[in-house]
Amino acid sequence: MLADHPEQQYRYQRQTVQLNPERLATGNTPFSESIERYTFIPHDNWTGGAGQLYLDRPESDPSRYYYSEWINPFELGELTCLPIPEQHVATTYVNGTVSCQSAVVAGSAVYVQTGNSQLTHQATNVGAETAFSTGLAGTIRDLATDGTYWYATDGATIRRNNAAANPAADWSPADVTEIEWVGDRLAGIDNVAASPEFVDFSSAGVETVRFTFPGATLRGICGGDGYVWWGVNRGDTGVINTWQLDAVAGSTIALTLPAGETVDNLFFYLGNVFLTSRTDDLRIKLYRCVPSEGRLTPQFIVETEAFGQNYPVQFAGLDRFVAFSWGSMHRSPESGIGVIDLESGGYARWQGAAGANGLFGWPVSAVVKWQGDFGFVVSTATGTVGGFYGSDATPVLNPGFLETSVSDLATNVTKILDSVSLTTKPLNGTVQMFYSKDTNGSFVSLGTLSGAAATSASLSAAVSGSSFGFKMLMTPTGSVGPTVKLLSAKSHTLGLVDQVVVIPVDCTDERSGLNGMLTPDSRRGRGREIARTVESLCGSNVYFQDVDWPDEPAGTFQIVSCEMVEKA
Repeated sequence: MLADHPEQQYRYQRQTVQLNPERLATGNTPFSESIERYTFIPHDNWTGGAGQLYLDRPESDPSRYYYSEWINPFELGELTCLPIPEQHVATTYVNGTVSCQSAVVAGSAVYVQTGNSQLTHQATNVGAETAFSTGLAGTIRDLATDGTYWYATDGATIRRNNAAANPAADWSPADVTEIEWVGDRLAGIDNVAASPEFVDFSSAGVETVRFTFPGATLRGICGGDGYVWWGVNRGDTGVINTWQLDAVAGSTIALTLPAGETVDNLFFYLGNVFLTSRTDDLRIKLYRCVPSEGRLTPQFIVETEAFGQNYPVQFAGLDRFVAFSWGSMHRSPESGIGVIDLESGGYARWQGAAGANGLFGWPVSAVVKWQGDFGFVVSTATGTVGGFYGSDATPVLNPGFLETSVSDLATNVTKILDSVSLTTKPLNGTVQMFYSKDTNGSFVSLGTLSGAAATSASLSAAVSGSSFGFKMLMTPTGSVGPTVKLLSAKSHTLGLVDQVVVIPVDCTDERSGLNGMLTPDSRRGRGREIARTVESLCGSNVYFQDVDWPDEPAGTFQIVSCEMVEKA
């Protein structure tokens, strides 16, 4: 029973208590010295890559962010701008009628397809171009390399050479439509045969038909660590077959794709198999697979747009990175490449080929490792100049930006964004800061960090919202640019309160009800039992409703303390 006796100070009490108590302020920001009042949202590691919208979720990774262009996020604690790739081979040629990798690197030179049966050779990023005929009678269907020789097939014969010259003779009379070097040999696919074939070749170019697949279309080959993988598509379903090289046993299914996905392309690098699949709605899904005795376990990375059946996603590996073709990589949309970091598993949009030519939304038909960097080919329509883009001998950095994940502190309570701080290495160029509240699409400028050798700035915000995202626009100066080390946002909650209720409980042996009569359980020792029961509830949650306020909803309250007072 309640023991509400206001005259004896035993009274029912209810009040609202601020969770952020006011304190004496001496700075420009009220309560700025009250560290307990503020929440600091740090962004100092971006190596987890792009694609994460929310920062404050149980499954969120603090090293990931939402979106970037022309930024390298994969060095721990540093954001830097990327160099603009130089156009080394300009061409309007388009081989858009067949699936074709339109460039390979053999030795130290890159060979780019610039005509039906023509390749253009460039040895270094300051060297001259040399165009030559492969001598093939038909249009080149695919290119491959073993690191020393280039191989080209027109679907009727294969030619190879280790120089920029017509080899004058066929290396193999095999009629394969797709070729790839798979560890220690050339392998191929023949989709023209009555039953499509998977084949491999001896060092002398002798073909061996290994497996046939009636009613299927084969697509994509890769190999490494003693295994080879290729795609087998039937209708809108796809599987990946595998075979242990030279094993007597037949091929087995390494992975079955989800319904509605077919194999687009495959790439092996440093123990990983990268897979792209095509969906019913003409989207590309990129997976990273870990092989185990040939079988593949996929991990989804990112989804991109497709550019018709004739343009499979292309790959290249360099150090701990894998680059992949991305025809509409940027919001522009800009033709270029994305990059995957093997250490973190994250991805980022990388370099593009817009420049003065305005190459937006064209397919990227080849990605290679060349001159210590990635290079790629943009295939355009006749009349638009595309070609091969790669490392520049005198690199110029491109402006870039990064948008962080949105932070709402896992609650929709209104917050005040007080300020945003930036820390950089001694500055080259500028860094402009933006914020977005309650969305990650409309950004407002906070200010710009500039000045030679500047290293930090604190930008006042004083805006309210339930969530905040941030954007850094980094502008270099020629070959040098800014390096961002830390972005830190300071915020505090607004109007966060608790309801505190004090309830006096009568713990005497004899208690009277509202009718003035003793309650039925009144007896000797009953008060002690009630007191012990109340004490035992401390720290627990109870269901509570104030019956004197009929509109007051019932709720869960926590009993935080129990004080025993002798009744006067």
